[in-house]
Amino acid sequence: MAWFALPCGLLQSALVIAALADGPLGGATTMAAFALTSSTGLSLVPLVVLAIPWKTFAAGGARHEPAQKGAEGWTLAKALRSPVFWGLTQVFFCTAAGMFSIVVQLIAFFVDAGFSPLAAATAFGVVGLFSAASVMGSGFAADRFGYRQTVTVSFAGTLSGLLVLLAMTVTPSWALLILFVPLFGFCMGVRGPIVSSVAARYFSGPRVATIYGIIYASNAVGAALGSLMGGLLHDLTGGYRAGLGMALVLLTLAALPFWAVPALRTYR
Repeated sequence: MAWFALPCGLLQSALVIAALADGPLGGATTMAAFALTSSTGLSLVPLVVLAIPWKTFAAGGARHEPAQKGAEGWTLAKALRSPVFWGLTQVFFCTAAGMFSIVVQLIAFFVDAGFSPLAAATAFGVVGLFSAASVMGSGFAADRFGYRQTVTVSFAGTLSGLLVLLAMTVTPSWALLILFVPLFGFCMGVRGPIVSSVAARYFSGPRVATIYGIIYASNAVGAALGSLMGGLLHDLTGGYRAGLGMALVLLTLAALPFWAVPALRTYR
């Protein structure tokens, strides 16, 4: 009954990998590993809440000047003719498709590479923990170093992590696993908050919820299609290399708008 404290997604992952463990003791150990990693992250919540400058938020600050489109501001029809709209949609769709083609199979990948179910579960849990940290730090990094620079570095890290996985299909080792976890995890949650921030500020106005909702919907569609294609490629080829290759292409395409779209390239 104590497992109710685990986040639902993490709990489902724990139950799946525990079912692969060798006997009741192995399953219980796996669940304990998931509980440890998730509780570590949850224990940081009070510190984060206390560190947030609530008074500054309440007082407000200098507003970013929206890129107004005509006297009535942005409408959905006008946004659909904007390169920024399609650029952000490309970032969200391609990122989700590339990431979910791999992430949903990550535990199985580690087990097939020869690691124990406990090691696979632990690595997956730590990746999720690092991902949460990257979400919290993405805003600071974007403000400090720039949106394009932060997004580019995060994609470079993710692509490097995928190359590490490709290397593991040839010669799996603990060194490669230890290298992959922070490389992939700390870059995993960077893009979402940045795309959301850019969309909310650039298209600010009475229609921003509709415009951003459609941009965000591309994320869900990409995740669904990426998961499906990743599974199909694994079943058709009997391995993970084709799926990893697809993910590399998709994530490269996801990084392009912050270089190809002038308004995103210079956005601050």
